[in-house]
Amino acid sequence: MQDPLVVTYKYNYVHVQNFGQMNLDPSSNRWHDIKDECDKNNCYKILGETFGTDKLKPADSYQLMEVLRGAGITADFKIAWVFHFVESYDKMLPAQEFLNQSGQVNARLFKTVEEALEWLLKDSDK
Repeated sequence: MQDPLVVTYKYNYVHVQNFGQMNLDPSSNRWHDIKDECDKNNCYKILGETFGTDKLKPADSYQLMEVLRGAGITADFKIAWVFHFVESYDKMLPAQEFLNQSGQVNARLFKTVEEALEWLLKDSDK
C-alpha cells in the first residue's frame, strides 16, 4: 500500500505528493516531515500535489494556518500546491487568499504542475 504522503527532495524544491486526505490534526507530523526535508536540504520551496478530492473547506483555512505555524512553516517558505481535481482547486481559492493575507505563508494554488513550477522557481535562489 502506498504511503498517503510522499516527500522527496528534487534538487531545487521539495516535492510533496498527497494521495490521502489533508490532515489538519495538530498532532499530525505531515507538515513537520515536510519542514524537516526542507531543513535537511536547505531548500524552502515546496511543490505539493493532491491527487484525490480533498474534503477541506475554505472555513478550514484558520486551522490550516495553525498547523503550518505549529510545524514552523513561515513566509520564508514558498509553497505551490496543485489540486488535480478542479472542484478541490475551486473550493480552496478563498483559503489561498486568507493564508496569504495573514502574512504567515507565501502560497499559491495551481491546476497544473507546469504552472506551479513556473511560479515556484521564478526569481528564486533558495
